[in-house]
This record gives sequence, C-alpha cells and structure tokens, in this order.
Amino acid sequence: MNQMQTTQPNPALPRPLSKPARLLVGVVAAAVGLSTLAIFGLGFMAAAKPLWFLIGFEIVVLVASVFGLLIAAGRYQSAPAIGVMCTAGTYFTGAVLGWLSVRSVPFTELPNLAESQGRVMMLWMLGRIGAAGLLALVAAATVLLRNPRSMNHLVWAGASGLPLAFVGAMAYIGRGWFGETVSSMPGWLAGSIGALLAVVAGALFCIAAHNVIRAFEMGRPEARRG
Repeated sequence: MNQMQTTQPNPALPRPLSKPARLLVGVVAAAVGLSTLAIFGLGFMAAAKPLWFLIGFEIVVLVASVFGLLIAAGRYQSAPAIGVMCTAGTYFTGAVLGWLSVRSVPFTELPNLAESQGRVMMLWMLGRIGAAGLLALVAAATVLLRNPRSMNHLVWAGASGLPLAFVGAMAYIGRGWFGETVSSMPGWLAGSIGALLAVVAGALFCIAAHNVIRAFEMGRPEARRG
C-alpha cells in the first residue's frame, strides 16, 4: 500500500514536463551542445592565441546542454520549468558574451577569421538566442498551463503592455518628428506632457509586470489547489 502511494504524483510539487516539451528540450539541448564543438575549434584556431573567453563561455553552454538533456530524460522534475529557464538563460548569456568577446579582439589579431566566418558567427549568436527563446517559451508555457486562471492575468498584462509597446515603437520610428515637435514647444508645456506620459507609462508597465508575475504565481501547487 505504501509503495503504491509513493508512485503517485506528489501534489505539493509542480507537474513534470510533458513528453512533447521534453522532446523539444532534448532536441534543442543536443543541437546547441553539438554546436559548441565547432565553436571550440574556432576559439583555438581563429587567432594566434586561443580566444579563452569564447572557449570559457562555450564550456558553460556545454554544461547547460548536459543539464538540458538530463531534464529531457526525466531528471530534475521537481522544478522542471526553472531548470529549462536556467538553461535558456545560460544559452542567451553565453551567446551574447561570447560574441562580444570576439568583437572586442582587433580584426588584425584574427588572421584566420575570414569575413564569411564572421557572418557565420553572427548567425551562430542569433541561432543561440533563438534556442534560448524557444526554451524560455517551453518553460513559460509549462507554468502558465498549470492553472487556467493564469490566462486572465496574461490578458490584463497584454491589455496594459501592448499599448505601451506600440507607443514606444512609434516614438522610436518617428523620433525625428517627435524631437522637432517637442523642441518647438514651450519648456513648461514639454515638461508637463513628458511628466504626464511618464506617469501613464509607469502605471501601464507596473500593471503589466504585476499581472505577468501573478500569472506565473498561479502555476504554484498551492495556487492550483486554491
């Protein structure tokens, strides 16, 4: 009897990753892990001296890929979403910092790095960022789908965040026109409008952030039971 009880899912723990999610995590982790082998070769051969920063970041990415494969195999299921999100964060950080470490080296010190390989490096970084984003979506969906009430908070987050993002994008695209318009206004008027917009933008951002946090909190076991 006790043995049968121990095989049942523990309601105090998060639900494990679904089989499709684990398969996707495994494919991404395997692909990224294999790609580190090529970057290791580049790190040792692109310059007269090894690019140790790039190699070091790739070692960290390789370790993260091993953890990703273990999660895909069913390990660490007590907090699977956090594990996948940590793997995604490692991929993103390693890609950006690895790219910056190569960019910081003068091109004259990279005699074996052709221009075409430089473009490949850019695609490598974008690919790693894409892999990180895919794993982050898996982790987010794993948490958000645990409780239907999470969707209500996501709707409120979108309703408050999307207008802010739209206005920000339009302001960036038309920054020249906005700059000329603001500079032609009296100082007190420009300051008043700027303060009002800052308050509105801050309020919308806080509402969006609060609802995103609440949406993820709904995935906790105690929230599902409530």
